[in-house]
Amino acid sequence: MLLLMPWACIVVVIAALLWYQGTVILSKDNMEVHKTYKRHYALVTGGTDDVFWSSVYESAYAVAAEHDVLLERFGYDLAVKYSKDDLLEMAIEAGVDGIIVEGDEDERTIELINRAVSQNIPVVTILSDCSGSMRQSYVGVNNYDIGQNYGEAIAKLIGETPSSKLNVRVILESKEADVAQNLVLLGVRENLEKYYGEGSIDVTSGTISEPDDFAVEEYMRDTFLDRAQLPEFIVCLNSITTQQAYQAAVDYNAVGSCKILGYYDSESILSAVSKGIISSTLSVDTEQLGRYAVENLNDYIETGYTNGYNAVDMKMIDREKAAEILEQRKEQ
Repeated sequence: MLLLMPWACIVVVIAALLWYQGTVILSKDNMEVHKTYKRHYALVTGGTDDVFWSSVYESAYAVAAEHDVLLERFGYDLAVKYSKDDLLEMAIEAGVDGIIVEGDEDERTIELINRAVSQNIPVVTILSDCSGSMRQSYVGVNNYDIGQNYGEAIAKLIGETPSSKLNVRVILESKEADVAQNLVLLGVRENLEKYYGEGSIDVTSGTISEPDDFAVEEYMRDTFLDRAQLPEFIVCLNSITTQQAYQAAVDYNAVGSCKILGYYDSESILSAVSKGIISSTLSVDTEQLGRYAVENLNDYIETGYTNGYNAVDMKMIDREKAAEILEQRKEQ
């Protein structure tokens, strides 16, 4: 009987979503107003990178609303935590009109995306692709180019050829340590080899076992406590890892001992860059991510065609630029 309970919970959630589909109850002057949309899309993401994905969702939601489409962030703020694949399956069972999902090359994810497409639910992968699937479109960044950007930023910090061998550690997540993140690692390595020659800079990877705050915090604590093994550079590939890295550097008095290259441009991360705690951070245009994903779904549903790939803008933000952006946001 106990084994049936998780699935019972899922059935209840799906039933609620089916009832919810296409209709929202809004409150205005203490009166209920029913709003019906012509289509219902689901945004499905994994991990704990809420700051980043909240920004993507805000952009996508606004674009969807302009086209009379309801975009729901599946699984957000639920009492029960479901995996990305569980949420993807729920979206399929709820019969949504389109799905935007953070892709990966996992066989289960490929299977679920193919099931959705076979049930006439178009799928757009976002940020990370699922190239082995039947998805209609991918919106994101070139992972090799991300690595090249990080490599370029590290080379600027190193300057001329160092007198001793330096270590660059790229932090990966075990579930996502696939082709995408390996391409980032390759981009970093090849860019530094261009400047300093093969083998002159030791580029390695560190893997976090579980994509949650506690596991990331524990990994960073162990990294900064072991000063003998502390690398000269740490490269973070999401905002959670970035935040935990700079917090550990502050907590264990290691600011300057290890240069941190971050990911995303939240106010807290930009503040750390402007103070020199983080050397620089990679900003991916979340507005473009959300907008292109919704527009591609709309195009496919309305015409049967869409762009197979949309690249979004990205840039490295250094200390001076971070202070400038923070001042601009303060004025706004």
